[in-house]
Amino acid sequence: MAMSNLRYLATTSILALVLSYGLHYYHGMDSVKSVDCTRYGKGEGLDVDGRPFQDMTSFYPYYLCEHVHPRTKLFHFIATFNGLSLMGRSILGQWQWSGLGLALLQGYGLAWYSHFTIEQNKPATWQYPWMSYKSDNKLFYESLRGVHRLW
Repeated sequence: MAMSNLRYLATTSILALVLSYGLHYYHGMDSVKSVDCTRYGKGEGLDVDGRPFQDMTSFYPYYLCEHVHPRTKLFHFIATFNGLSLMGRSILGQWQWSGLGLALLQGYGLAWYSHFTIEQNKPATWQYPWMSYKSDNKLFYESLRGVHRLW
């Protein structure tokens, strides 16, 4: 019997929490890197020269400055893990449009919730949707490598 999307989402959320804590324990704090956020105005969405971002190289440090608190990064990690899991399940298993829709809904929902309640800023997705999406995935990959503190 196939697992419902919501049950699957609950399972992958728990797996993401366990994975993130295991990674935190494994990597420790030695590999964590920080970014100088004094160069950017909070929530302005402009590069260091005061212009809109044109590329990922200049955007990603700003993106990290909009995700200062470890809990925000943890919410993004869980959202990305769930989103990738739901998309993979829909692509590799039985095709479900509802799974893809839920991947987007919960992914952006969890991420935006963390921005509104933890960071208390506006998600970069609203100004730079494609660069923000790519940055979410880069943050996820770097978190797997222990570059960012999630706990």
